[in-house]
Amino acid sequence: FSPFPSPAPAPLPLGAGDGKGENEGDAGKKSGAGGEAGKDGDGAGAVATPEPEDPTLVAFKKAAAALAEKRAEESMSVEERIEKWVKRWMKEWEDDLERRPDDIKNSGSGHQTTLTFRQTVKYLEPLYNHLHSTSLHDELRTGLWMMVQAMRDRNYLYANDIYLKLAIGNSPWPIGVTQVGIHERSAREKISHVMNQSGIAHIMNDEATRKYLQAMKRLITFMQRAYPTDPSRSINFQTNADLGRGVLGGGSDKSALLEAEARGEDWRQLGLPEAPHFIEHDGSVKVPTKWQYILARATDAIGGPNHNGGSREASPAPGEAARPDAAKAK
Repeated sequence: FSPFPSPAPAPLPLGAGDGKGENEGDAGKKSGAGGEAGKDGDGAGAVATPEPEDPTLVAFKKAAAALAEKRAEESMSVEERIEKWVKRWMKEWEDDLERRPDDIKNSGSGHQTTLTFRQTVKYLEPLYNHLHSTSLHDELRTGLWMMVQAMRDRNYLYANDIYLKLAIGNSPWPIGVTQVGIHERSAREKISHVMNQSGIAHIMNDEATRKYLQAMKRLITFMQRAYPTDPSRSINFQTNADLGRGVLGGGSDKSALLEAEARGEDWRQLGLPEAPHFIEHDGSVKVPTKWQYILARATDAIGGPNHNGGSREASPAPGEAARPDAAKAK
C-alpha cells in the first residue's frame, strides 16, 4: 500500500490508440478486397479450352496442302524432284537419329548407325552435283526417278528391284572379266564388258555412281521403317527392335507397321495399289516385263533430259502390265 496516489495516465493524442482493432479491421478489409480481386482475377484469367477442330475441315486442309504441293512439283524438272525427295527423306532420317537417347547414341549399334548416316550423306554429294548440272545418264536419271516413285508409293520391293537393275544392268558377269577362256566361243561378246557395251553395269564401272546408288539402297531401308507397309512390299523386313537404328518403331519394321496400323495408316486407306506378284488369275506364272521395256516406257513418260513433265503412274510394278496413263503418255 503506497501512501501516495498513483499518477493518472497521460491522455493519448487524438486519433492514437493501440492500433489492434484498427489493424484487424484494415486487415479484414484488405482480405475482403483481396478476395474480391481474386474472384475477379480467376474470372478474367480462366482460359477456355479450344474446341476440337472439325474432322471434315482437317481433311480439307490436308487435301488442299497436298494439291498445292502437287502443283508446285509439276513445275519442277525430274532432277529437281529427285533432289527434293531425297533431301527431305535424309532430313527425316537425321531427325530420327537425333531423337535417340545419349546412351543409345554411344552404344555400338548407335555409333555404327551414325557413321553409316554420315557416310550416306557424303555418298550423295556427287548425285546432287549431277542433278544440278543435269548431267546424269539417261538410264540412271529414269531409274532414280522410278525408285523415288516406288518409295513414295511404299513399294520398297519394287524400289529395290530397280536398284538391282541399275546396279547390275544387263551384264551377266558384273565383275568385269575380259577373258573367260583360251578358246573363242559363241556369244563370248555378251560376257565381256569390253565387247558388250550395252551390258555395262553402271555401278561397277564408276565409283561415284556405285556410292550414291548404295546410298539410295540405305535410304530405302530407312523409309521402310519411317513409312511402313505390309511385308509383301518390303525388303529384308526387320522384326527385332534396336533403338540404335532409330526411334521410329523402336528400330523395328514390324513395330513401326503395328503403330501405323493402330493410327489407321493401312495401305488400303492410303490408296496404295495392291502388292505386285507374278501369278495370273488362273494360277499360271506371269512372265516379267523386260527391263529395257520398263525403262523405255518410263523414259517416254517423263520425257527426255530436262523435261518438266512426269507422272507417278508411269513405271509399272514388277509383273504388272503398263498402266493406261503410261500407254497414253507413250
